[in-house]
Amino acid sequence: MPSVSAAPNSEPFCSRIHHERVIRPILNKVAPCCKMNGVSMDSDSLAELVRDISRQIRRPECHVCWSAENKGVFSHRQLGNELWKDKKQNHLEIYYESTCDLACVYCNQGFSTKWQMELQNSKFPTPQYFKTLGGNALKPTPAHLDFILNEIKRLALDTYQNNIASVTLLGGEPLLHTVHKSTLIDEVLKQYYLHARPEAEFWLSLQTNGNTPLKLMEQTIATLNQYKTKYKKLKISIGLSFESIEENYEFVRYGAKWETFRNNIILWSQQDVDFTVQTAINSVALVHLPRFLEFTNEFSKSHRPINLRINPVSYPKSLSLCWLDKSFKKYIDESMSYLTAHPIYFDNPQEVLKSVLELGPLMGTEVTKAITDEAQEMFSYFKAVRQQDLAVVNPELHNYLEMLKGKEPLLVSNLV
Repeated sequence: MPSVSAAPNSEPFCSRIHHERVIRPILNKVAPCCKMNGVSMDSDSLAELVRDISRQIRRPECHVCWSAENKGVFSHRQLGNELWKDKKQNHLEIYYESTCDLACVYCNQGFSTKWQMELQNSKFPTPQYFKTLGGNALKPTPAHLDFILNEIKRLALDTYQNNIASVTLLGGEPLLHTVHKSTLIDEVLKQYYLHARPEAEFWLSLQTNGNTPLKLMEQTIATLNQYKTKYKKLKISIGLSFESIEENYEFVRYGAKWETFRNNIILWSQQDVDFTVQTAINSVALVHLPRFLEFTNEFSKSHRPINLRINPVSYPKSLSLCWLDKSFKKYIDESMSYLTAHPIYFDNPQEVLKSVLELGPLMGTEVTKAITDEAQEMFSYFKAVRQQDLAVVNPELHNYLEMLKGKEPLLVSNLV
């Protein structure tokens, strides 16, 4: 058993342990929340972990929250206590497998089979960053599927206690995930409604890259509509992932086609679904942020309002904002100028404004030779293996990186 210590905090209890489960067959892990690496799916460790936290014991698995609180930062634990206060709802997050048709620059072989195959087949040296990761994702086993179906059954049975259930499918790319001769989406819905109170509210969320071929899109929409017709309290939430447009989009989300994505986002906007866009703002996409915001705002005006979530990339650090100097802040300024000078049609305009402003302080916080060397290695890899030239797609970032080549960046005078 890992070492534990009693929590001195006056409110150490974590509501998430009673409302959430994050299931990752790709790692053979399950956890009470997304901030934990978790414990093995094939052991009784989860029950022990939940029991200890319920007894107000600080488990080492909870270090992310305790570290934040020790620094005076509002933690995921505290946010969860507010989120779940007085709510009767249970939630599952499922990362079933890593099958994915894209190899986004900030992703890796643990979450994308396209990344996995590329690294295996490439004759170009593998960037050091990928060597530090845990390797390829695990293939889900029948035991993993049984675990998931049992958790869904638990959620479904809890609806007889007037609890709301919600499930989020992530990846990989969840629209590509299959179980036997069916889709994972169909299996989840079938299992839930086999055991649930039919009139209970149920949320199914799909986090998709939006690059789905039209035939598969139509099949997925038909499946969802079939269940929605039968079960009136079924709510579908579609989260589309992108943060730039056109050639920059195709660089960041390697393997994607901008025209396909643009057609798919229009098709999803026409469905009876909750509609969000999840971004991963990174060092390549930042220079196109003003154009991205203009595109999504105009889309919100002409099609339907987008709930836009601005999320910065943390890893790899070479794709984060931390090594960019203050000259790149002009893209934050240009973005804010656009947002304040034009009517805003987003579903969450104040949140968008706040999130864009919060990107600025992230720049220049960790400008080291190790990170810029990692960036040189990553972009050299993309040019050699993918024939993607940063100098063509993003000349300003390319020139900045060239300026730093061979230098100790901490001595550069233009830092934030």
